[in-house]
Amino acid sequence: MKNRSYANRGSSLEQFINFANERYRRSGIAFIRKQCTEFIPIRDRYGKISTVKVEHKATFDYLGRFKSHPIAVEAKNTNIHSIRFDRIEPNQAEDMDDFTSEKGTIGLVLLSFNLETFYAVPWVFWSTAYRIRVKQGDTKTPILVRCHGQAWEIPKKHSVREDELLPEWQVSSRDMHFGLDYLVNAEKYVTEYSTETQNT
Repeated sequence: MKNRSYANRGSSLEQFINFANERYRRSGIAFIRKQCTEFIPIRDRYGKISTVKVEHKATFDYLGRFKSHPIAVEAKNTNIHSIRFDRIEPNQAEDMDDFTSEKGTIGLVLLSFNLETFYAVPWVFWSTAYRIRVKQGDTKTPILVRCHGQAWEIPKKHSVREDELLPEWQVSSRDMHFGLDYLVNAEKYVTEYSTETQNT
């Protein structure tokens, strides 16, 4: 069973997102809901629940509709200066790849650094970093990813610092209406562009 403190360390980020999602819903912009992990209770010989096991783990943290586009969001918080690409688990990466392979969809990795600064990273960029730096174990080859009119050189390591992300991905947590306005650039990230990855 997961350490409770580890499993719940993103709960404050979840509060930010839930507030924004409710405001998006009221404004008619988006309908996005937290996905629940299904658990099976395990009872002891007295019939009391002693523990639980995961029956079906939610693929993404959030799933829904942004305007006319299906959207999936994976949210990650870090309390240190960097975040590892493998914080996205293999099944999540595979399912996000499948989800965003359809035209008209949007996939985002919403990053929080100490709940102070936030970045909405389009999935195509994170996916490329995950595939090359984590799955292939290549931390030497310079890789430039171009998509959505943006270009990002992936750090040559297994993690990324805040200052290594594109400034265009940063989102405000002080928006007067939405709080954390993480969908501010979402229309730019609709899956309809070809991805170009270069060795530089």
